[in-house]
Amino acid sequence: GFPATVVDTLSTSTGLSLRETAELLGLSPSTLTRKKATKALLDPAHSDRAFRVANAFAYAETVFGEADKALMHTPNRAMGGAVPVELLDTQLGETRVRQILTRIEWGAYS
Repeated sequence: GFPATVVDTLSTSTGLSLRETAELLGLSPSTLTRKKATKALLDPAHSDRAFRVANAFAYAETVFGEADKALMHTPNRAMGGAVPVELLDTQLGETRVRQILTRIEWGAYS
């Protein structure tokens, strides 16, 4: 798994608070604090979620550009009004976000 400190980096790069990032990964803030203090690794499931979230935000940055990355935090009409970042807690949600980003990238949505 990834070092627990990757959550700090992910929080900074996504614009989410540390608490929001931990919750998105399925970690309680106290568990995250303990893992960081003991230099423990995230388990494979949490590491997988961290990778998927980072990957989705990197793709969003490719589609929207750095300045518009905030669009991941706002309701999206193409996603039925859902907030993309809130869908990233599951594989299915991450797949849906990537599908919509691909459609936006290719001009299918305006």
